Amino acid sequence: MGHTRLFTVGLLLFFVFYFLINAISKNNFFVNYKTKLPVYKNNNIENIVLDSLEKDSDRQTWIKDSLGCLHLRNLKLCNKLIKRYNLLNRSKKDFTIVFGAPNRIKARQDKCILIYYINSLCYNGMIVDGSDKTYIELYFRQDTLIEIPSFITIE
Repeated sequence: MGHTRLFTVGLLLFFVFYFLINAISKNNFFVNYKTKLPVYKNNNIENIVLDSLEKDSDRQTWIKDSLGCLHLRNLKLCNKLIKRYNLLNRSKKDFTIVFGAPNRIKARQDKCILIYYINSLCYNGMIVDGSDKTYIELYFRQDTLIEIPSFITIE
């Protein structure tokens, strides 16, 4: 009877450690102690916890200013989000999970360009017809973000 109990306890401890180590090894992010947001260490952005994205005030600022009417979007915020979520060399799908849908999309030779409006001239929450458009262009080649933007465009 003593050997059976010892064997059972040993087996139980084995499974506890096995599941604990397995759970730790499958965890693919750490939390930044300053921002309390995930820092990703692999290439699968779908593992972003959507709740974390919803709690990210910078991302919420970006999403809230979808047309640039509120003048909250800017190049600095764009680059901050790209770096925070490690989006350089990631897919358009991964990028839009964080940034939301682009305002426009352009195709140029072997590149796809996602356009996000900033600092728009608006009336009642809509861009004024005929007004200049200010935006950030994000370049993707073969479905991968290829550079961090360094300028804005006025059209």
